[in-house]
Amino acid sequence: MRCQTATILMLLVLCCAPAVAGPWARAAGEGFVSVTTTGEADMRAIRYGAPPTIERHTGLYAEYGLGHRLTLTANLGRSDTAEEAALILRHTLTAPDAAWQLA
Repeated sequence: MRCQTATILMLLVLCCAPAVAGPWARAAGEGFVSVTTTGEADMRAIRYGAPPTIERHTGLYAEYGLGHRLTLTANLGRSDTAEEAALILRHTLTAPDAAWQLA
């Protein structure tokens, strides 16, 4: 019996998606915005007397409550070498005051 239970648990672990953090559930009309910018310089260039190359990254993260337990999220980013964009629509399954949120 133990072997069968362990096998079932192992299959569940291997086949299921992980639980990950995501956007917060927002009430209708409620929102959140975060803007970040970072820079990273190659210090080896300074050591050899060359001007450093600074790699910059700017990001925008926004959440907006649409009502009916729906939250729209946008995650945008841009650096010198890449761009990223993600648009997420989150539907909350649990009550808003639940200790553990499922979406």
